[in-house]
Amino acid sequence: MRYFLAFLFFVLFYTAYPQIYPFRHYGLKEGLPESNVNAITEDHNSFIWIATQGGVCKFDGRSFINFSTTQGLLNNVVHHVIEDKNYHIWAATRQGIARLVGDKFEVFTEKQGLVDDDANYILEDKNGNIWVATNGGLSKFDGKRFVNYTTFQGLPSNQIFSLWQDHRNLIWVGTDKGVCRFDGKTFETFTTEDGLLDNTINCIFQDAKLNLWFGTPKGACRLNNLDGKFEDFSEKQGITGSINAGLKDKLNQIWLTSDEGVYVLQDSILKEKISPKNGLSGDFINCILQDNNENIWFGGNLGVSKITNRRFMILDAGNDLLKNVPVTATIEDKKGKVWIGTSNHLLSYENKKITIEKAETSVRSLFLDSKNSLWIGTIGDGVLQIKEGKYKNYTTKEGLRDNTIYCIAEDDQGRIWLGTDKGLSRIETNGKIITFSENQGLADNYVRCMLKDNNGIMWFGTYRGLSRFQDGVFQNFTTKNGLANNIVLSITQDSKGTIWLATENGLCQMKPNVDYKQADAFINYTKQHGLASQNLWGIIEDGEGNLWIGHRNGIDKFNPSNKKIKNYGYIDGFSLIQTYPNALNKDRRGNIWIGTFGGLVKYFPYEDIPNPNPPTIHLIDVRLFNKKTDWKNYSELLDPDFGIPLSKVSSEIAVKMPYNENSITFEFVGVHFTVPERIRYQYKLEGFDKDWSDKDVTNIATYTNLPPGKYNFLVRAYNSDDIGNPQPLSFKFQIDLPYWEKWWFYLSEISFFLALILISLYLGFTRRSSRYTLVLAFTTLLMLFEFVNVYIENFIESYTGNIPIYKVLANVILATVIAPFENMLKNFLSPQKPVVSEELVSPDRFNRDDYEVGNPNQDLV
Repeated sequence: MRYFLAFLFFVLFYTAYPQIYPFRHYGLKEGLPESNVNAITEDHNSFIWIATQGGVCKFDGRSFINFSTTQGLLNNVVHHVIEDKNYHIWAATRQGIARLVGDKFEVFTEKQGLVDDDANYILEDKNGNIWVATNGGLSKFDGKRFVNYTTFQGLPSNQIFSLWQDHRNLIWVGTDKGVCRFDGKTFETFTTEDGLLDNTINCIFQDAKLNLWFGTPKGACRLNNLDGKFEDFSEKQGITGSINAGLKDKLNQIWLTSDEGVYVLQDSILKEKISPKNGLSGDFINCILQDNNENIWFGGNLGVSKITNRRFMILDAGNDLLKNVPVTATIEDKKGKVWIGTSNHLLSYENKKITIEKAETSVRSLFLDSKNSLWIGTIGDGVLQIKEGKYKNYTTKEGLRDNTIYCIAEDDQGRIWLGTDKGLSRIETNGKIITFSENQGLADNYVRCMLKDNNGIMWFGTYRGLSRFQDGVFQNFTTKNGLANNIVLSITQDSKGTIWLATENGLCQMKPNVDYKQADAFINYTKQHGLASQNLWGIIEDGEGNLWIGHRNGIDKFNPSNKKIKNYGYIDGFSLIQTYPNALNKDRRGNIWIGTFGGLVKYFPYEDIPNPNPPTIHLIDVRLFNKKTDWKNYSELLDPDFGIPLSKVSSEIAVKMPYNENSITFEFVGVHFTVPERIRYQYKLEGFDKDWSDKDVTNIATYTNLPPGKYNFLVRAYNSDDIGNPQPLSFKFQIDLPYWEKWWFYLSEISFFLALILISLYLGFTRRSSRYTLVLAFTTLLMLFEFVNVYIENFIESYTGNIPIYKVLANVILATVIAPFENMLKNFLSPQKPVVSEELVSPDRFNRDDYEVGNPNQDLV
């Protein structure tokens, strides 16, 4: 609501000449399928749907998704689009109506019972019935069958353009032969004979007082809810052209779109007409929408225009005095007149008019002294003084060092200081001129800015550093003192007494009570701290203590208290982008006037209120191995909008995936159309990430080679004012264990080893001296050794980072533990051979198998 209060201010006080508002335009270049737009609506997900003559498209703030005959439409000329209570998108086309189911359209034509295929408008009533206005009559669809109405049932004409259901549940039907009211049984018709402005009804809507509005080719007509009388809004009220659509906004203002622009009414009074002169894409506007974040959308024959807030306004004199002209300086005098210096003229703004004060004058700087004299620094013509309406000119002939004056200031003695490319000139109170240069200690002769601080000390920004003039002596500060760069282009002192400098390498904050010999006299802020540019050209403090910093990429707002920086560029409404060096000024109301290389911008701080609504966050796609995935093969329950798995209960997982499908990509989008390009995201994968990611505009997160386990992907979005979702979006999933890590496989392994051990023990007691018993026993021991060793190594990899020395130590320890068991087993299964005399044994009767198995001097393991 507060976003429109400022707009009312514009309407009341800035109507003398066109004001250019910060519209955003979307056309073919941005991805719109066709430039002729017939209707706009917002769905339950906050997506914007646009009906064009080249199909219907969905817009999420980042890109357009187009639907046409490829997705099932019978015709690409879409006259209207709505969303019903079941979240289905309906489109009215030249060849029937279509309902979007998934990513395909289901069509309804005369074959299915529609009264006529050429559909103009769709309305869903409070009972969920779909009403269709066609060129051959009216149809009502209850989900199963059509009921049709034509002139035979009482319609004044079969050509129907618009529909509306009022607060009494009556259906209003706009035709080319009047408007009729349908109570479910009979039609009651109203025409020009009853007070209508015209019989062709292009649109119907209702205001806050429940009055009905009708748009006609001759203007608008209002039906009073109390007395039933019609009232015209046409040429007499300043409304011309054919009214194509209307809207009651959240401030109860009435917006009317026509083929000659847009009209805004408050309490039945025309407040403003908006046209291409104000930044609208074209005159012919077919439709209008106000979304959930109070942005106003306009659709016409040249695409879509959107207006958000109006914190920035471009001043246009209507005669190219400011259009594409460098504005070098502005200042407000004691009477409230704003003086504007350009590269061509000296202008003034007063009583809503811009006047040429001095033509053919290239102005570089402006200053108002303590005696209300205006000083005008020019390029090549010296300095002009306007005192009591009279001009006085000072040039090199009078003693100035140069005739191009970049900056002007006044000291405590009332002396006027002038900065030039050849040093300083000071005009004494008696008119005498004294000059200063490098010879007198000035850091450099190229002087670009100056300041008298709260203590009466003079400061000068030059190309070789900052000079402080105190007690007749210059003291200089350069990069040796911590200055970010020696080129100082603008200087200001804030309300707390701190001096700030805009340099070619960032913002510099001077520490208090510094000495010119001090090495760390400044605190510097650069792009790394959030500035949009490293090269800063202007600086000024606003009424809230924020510093405004101009540069070639726009303008930044810096809060010295919390060090937060907010950037403003083209997408934020600061469409002229490049600020002019040292061309910022604050008026008595706290508004900031910004001179740019292409005109003059006025900033309204009361309009720049953070939008409290966070983006609507959606997980629009989940992919395996970054390929489109058909989740029907993984889950029974899918999201009807995005086709990704859903959990039946929020605490449960949405999908379980095999162990080898462990590379997953999440694509998400935050929908918020105030400044959609400024939406940033944070995400975290619980079960894998320890912390949230940094805020970033990237809307894709990929995780590869995830180990088996349960995970919860969390994501939240922040709007352009850094307002984020209180609760993040959650997607829970599980990567299944491989079969060799499941409990039954572990049980099988244990059972197998137990069987081997039992068999080995049994054979050890029954056939202890058998070769096979010994082989089986040592094989079992070896397998146990390797089994334990594998799990120890996995543990070491998880907790030590796979450092080799830890693995070696673990193997040594394990071998030391196993060795005694190996020896015991060997001694048990291989007793020493008895000593037998060779004389008692006949060689041909010697049985080697009875006394020796293998080589007892070798270790089998």
